[in-house]
Order: sequence, then C-alpha cells, then structure tokens
Amino acid sequence: MRRFLPFLITAVLIVGSGTVLAWPFLGGPARSSLLLAGALVLITQVGLHLALAGWKSRDDKLLAAIITGFASRAALVGVALIVFVLPGRVEPVPFLLAIAGFLVTTLLAESVLDHRTLVGKGGAAHT
Repeated sequence: MRRFLPFLITAVLIVGSGTVLAWPFLGGPARSSLLLAGALVLITQVGLHLALAGWKSRDDKLLAAIITGFASRAALVGVALIVFVLPGRVEPVPFLLAIAGFLVTTLLAESVLDHRTLVGKGGAAHT
C-alpha cells in the first residue's frame, strides 16, 4: 500500500486541480461531464495501477503490462463514447477533453513515479 499511495495522491491532485481550473469556465451540463470524466479516469487509472503493479516490476511481464494498460485505456475511451457521448448523456467536448487530458497527465505521472521506483531500487532503469 505504501508504494501505491504516491500515485493515488498524484492522480487525485491532477484530476482535482484540472476540475478546479476548468470549473469557472463551464456551465451546468459541462460541469457534470467534467466530474464524470474525472471519476471514470480515476477509477480506471487507480485500478490499472493496482492491477498491473506486479507485472511492471517483472521483466518478463513488462510488455504485457504495457499492452494491457494501453488496451484498457483505449477501451475506456471507446466505452465512454458509446455509453455517454453518442446517446447525448453528457456534453461531448468537455467530456472528451477531460478524459483525454486526465488520462494523459495521470499516465505521465504514473510513468515518472514508476521510473523513480525502479531507479531507487537500482533496477534496469538507470540511464
């Protein structure tokens, strides 16, 4: 749990700060779309981080972790399009921009934190 806490805090800070920054510029339905996108990204990213943590630390499972993570994130966007955007349940532009922005920034943060963990352990990540 201790290894997981920095990513959890970082992901919540990213989604929270993005939401706070965008909030004044959005109307009611767009705000709901932003909150939904943030919740979906947090659930997905935190779940994937927990599920794939063991794989990322093993050389023989690293590629599988990368492929699984990519496919899961792509599936999130696809399912969100089908379930929320196409039926008109959310404002499409703020929703899709929020999902994309939150996914990219949390993924970058996760990569940085994973790299620091590997370097701190003296792993193969030394350059």
